[in-house]
Amino acid sequence: MRPWSIRFAAVAAAVLLIAASPRDTSLKRTDLPRLGGESIEVSIVNLDVFVTDAKGNRVHGLTKDDFEILEDGKPQAITNFSEYGADASPVRVSLEQSPAAAAKTVEPAVKPQPRTLIVFVDRMRLASFEAEPVFRSLRTLLHNAVRQGDAAMIVTWAYRMRVIQPFTNDLDKLDAALVKLERASQVIAPDSAMDDIASERIWREQIESDYRMRGAGGAPDRGPTLSAREGAQRAYSELKRKTAAINALMSGISGAEGKKVLLLASHRLSDIAGLEYLKFQDGPTGQYQGQYGTRYFIESIAHTANANGITVYTLFPEGLGTHSVVRADQRPIPRVSNADMITHDYLVLNNELPSLKYIADRTGGAMAWSAKEVAAFLPRVGEDLDQYYSLAYSIASKSQDRARAIVVKTKNPSYVVRSRREFVERSDETKMKDRVIANLFREPDASVLSISAVMGTATRKSNDRFLIPLSIRVPVRGLATLLEGQTRVGAFSVIVASTGAWGDVSEVTYRTQRFTIPLAELEKTKGTFFTYDVEILADRMAKRLSIAVQDEVSKDYGFSRVELPPRAGAPVGGR
Repeated sequence: MRPWSIRFAAVAAAVLLIAASPRDTSLKRTDLPRLGGESIEVSIVNLDVFVTDAKGNRVHGLTKDDFEILEDGKPQAITNFSEYGADASPVRVSLEQSPAAAAKTVEPAVKPQPRTLIVFVDRMRLASFEAEPVFRSLRTLLHNAVRQGDAAMIVTWAYRMRVIQPFTNDLDKLDAALVKLERASQVIAPDSAMDDIASERIWREQIESDYRMRGAGGAPDRGPTLSAREGAQRAYSELKRKTAAINALMSGISGAEGKKVLLLASHRLSDIAGLEYLKFQDGPTGQYQGQYGTRYFIESIAHTANANGITVYTLFPEGLGTHSVVRADQRPIPRVSNADMITHDYLVLNNELPSLKYIADRTGGAMAWSAKEVAAFLPRVGEDLDQYYSLAYSIASKSQDRARAIVVKTKNPSYVVRSRREFVERSDETKMKDRVIANLFREPDASVLSISAVMGTATRKSNDRFLIPLSIRVPVRGLATLLEGQTRVGAFSVIVASTGAWGDVSEVTYRTQRFTIPLAELEKTKGTFFTYDVEILADRMAKRLSIAVQDEVSKDYGFSRVELPPRAGAPVGGR
């Protein structure tokens, strides 16, 4: 006798390209079977709080009665309280210490939390005397911070994201990744050099145009050239893609326990993308804000960090005076005065720092700029990892996507308090999207549903796109159902995301399928599966698929991960 089963079919384009299917089986949330009554759950909001006195010294020995938490202006009762690093000063590890000496640490009074760190290094150019202290300080920080059970990842951005070192606590591997990035920061890659030549030519054209107009007795020409607008649009598009990559990385550690930190070393995370091309000299910038303003993207980074309990430390190592330093033999473009170069560098700096400061302030982190300041600043980040107060309060959550403003105060007004400034409540759908992204990079938490995914034979659709059939099996008896007349009804969602050869993360496809089982057929479902077929439209960069299935009644879920086979033209050695 043929086993009881139902086969569903949907076409979802995934892996760096995602599109809706003409046979889309998605349902409105109101169409899903629901348990009786309104679902309200109690959630705990955890806050890492750093307290210093007026001179910047750490303040220890406070109790929960010394703090006040306001959410949307309303006082909240503190339900959990701990102080880390108060009774023991950790032995700081230097890179010269032997493993035996490094192992002699002082045990803190409170068991330390596990740590998850992401080091994101944008493409940048630093002189060797700048790069060496910055990356040395980064290596020292990781040696001091990463312990057994912790995890750190090294990621770079050079027009696309690349995972240099996946999550590990192996300090040798982390060192090697940072050494690689240090060397890269001192070398002008061919594509980067061409981009810099074009960028500098754009703003120099603007300056020379001004000079010509002044020489003719006219006013400076303030309108951007066509090439300037093209440069700004290119900068805007890259910032948009970079933001998506940063947010995906943070979503990927949503389920990690303990402290979560993003070290974000930026080359460009501008208030107005490409402003250095559009407006070289003084004048209002509001005219470009509407077209090239990036506030939405900058806010999304802070929002994603706060949704996942991540503290972001923003760094601008290039600082002032390094963006337009060029060798005459590499740049066949007109000479510009030192004053113009300095003005350009200040314009860049003032366009970068507000965004970086906003992200740090909103997430409870801090900011540093210039290579010298960054190198001196990173030990403070290490202190933040060791010495802080952990506060928590409870909320009634309705599983909705919404943000709540948070203010943490001490009763002593002279103390300086630093903490994240919002709690972001997430819906079940958003949580699952975060989990499926996390499954791309690390093993997920234990799940209830035991699902599996079987990949078929890929067929080429064009020069760089392939159609890959995928069958996802969901155990019928693993899904909760509700009685509806003479049937049991239920629904499950299939969520798919992917990563490319360099660590790029696609959008997340989310499809929901309702099903019914006649009561007379219920016994036949034992040991059977729903089979949900999808066709993945993958480009040659696609490397890994993450698949999740969530029961829409019980909210249980399960994961599977599929490594895509090599395809012609795909890069070798990416993660």
